[in-house]
Amino acid sequence: MGFSDLQKFNDALLAKQVWRLLTNEDSLFYRFFKAKFFPSGSIPEVKEGVGSFAWKSILKGRGIVQNGLLWRVGNGSSIQMYHNNWLPDPSCKKVLSTPHFFASHEKVSALIDNERHCWAQESIDANFFPFEASLIKAIPLSFDDCRDVITWPLNCDGVYSVRSGYHLLLDMDLNELPRTSNLSTSKRFWKGIWGLKVPNRVKNLMWRAGSDSLPSKSNLRRKIPIDDTCSNCGLESETTLHAIWSCPLLVPVWTVHFGWLIREVGMASSFLDVLHRCAERSNCMDLLAMTVSQIWSRRKKLRVGEAASPLSMINQMAANSLQVFRQSSLIPPKAPSPPKAVKWLPPPPSCKAVKL
Repeated sequence: MGFSDLQKFNDALLAKQVWRLLTNEDSLFYRFFKAKFFPSGSIPEVKEGVGSFAWKSILKGRGIVQNGLLWRVGNGSSIQMYHNNWLPDPSCKKVLSTPHFFASHEKVSALIDNERHCWAQESIDANFFPFEASLIKAIPLSFDDCRDVITWPLNCDGVYSVRSGYHLLLDMDLNELPRTSNLSTSKRFWKGIWGLKVPNRVKNLMWRAGSDSLPSKSNLRRKIPIDDTCSNCGLESETTLHAIWSCPLLVPVWTVHFGWLIREVGMASSFLDVLHRCAERSNCMDLLAMTVSQIWSRRKKLRVGEAASPLSMINQMAANSLQVFRQSSLIPPKAPSPPKAVKWLPPPPSCKAVKL
């Protein structure tokens, strides 16, 4: 059947039962387990505790489904804004923004203008990172008051299968994706990326580079039959990591300010590894982000045949761009308010007016 890891195959089978409990509430299977183990809640809210061996085994498959599922927005009344997967992006299905105006367990319905059947755009722009706001506003809304639906985006029919769950587990190990226990650490890391003091377009670039969603030749080759050899060195496949970090022609660029990072990272498996190591020295992240921006901008110009700056100028251009941005971001000192104009005051009652 193609399953070489029996432990992962068993976990994927258990996750199938979790999927049944989440999506088929009319079944006898669901009614029995709900009455016995979660009479006043739902599967995601159940804490591991006392229960039969079968129930404890089923709960072991819960993490797989929680990592892979995606809520399809209907009226938004069943989806927790900050805790459920509902953003239509494979690399970031859960909101990373910190709750400010909304409560932590607020529903997505709070973001919907029910009178006009559209998203409340001003509220979304004010409470979410720019890339999250763009994803949310791109989700189509129904004019009918339909229910929110749980889907499985890894299958075309939106239904969980043991095979897709098994391959999700393999991908999680291969890419070292955050498990449930590490979600808080991952969330803090990405908040740090979006909190960098660089232009928003550079933050977006860093997020895409860290999630391996840049249009490198290697990524494009998945859908388009093209030669994915690096245009710069002509030696290796142009992955995201190669295009902005490990290409031999980029080594002199990174050595200037980040020689220590090259030594510590060594043979990184992804650009996310580079970001994690650099994040340990937070004072370096802004400059690294601007350097990545200059490298990627140069690459794009070369691909379309435009003139591009030499690699020897990358570091100077990155430092200059960062300095200009910081200066433009400074809050100008408030000018002293002009002295108030003296207003006419009536003379005291003891004074008399003389008409000449």
